[in-house]
Amino acid sequence: IEMGPGIYGLGSAARYHFQKTPQQLTEREMSSLAAILPNPRAWSPVNPDAVVQRKIRRVERLAARSRFPARELDLESVQK
Repeated sequence: IEMGPGIYGLGSAARYHFQKTPQQLTEREMSSLAAILPNPRAWSPVNPDAVVQRKIRRVERLAARSRFPARELDLESVQK
């Protein structure tokens, strides 16, 4: 997925926008990256306008209601 001009994938987006690896992102930063889709060339996860702020809140609400299997949340078991 293009996450900005010439920025492809979550890893590149995390480094470009937040100077972090994907594993270092906070939940808010992850929600911000999700919220700029489908228009990452126009919207910023770092300086969100009112539209993106509304989308961030929606992503956070949806994420709070979701349940992930414990093994998927355990990064150590996934990396083995």
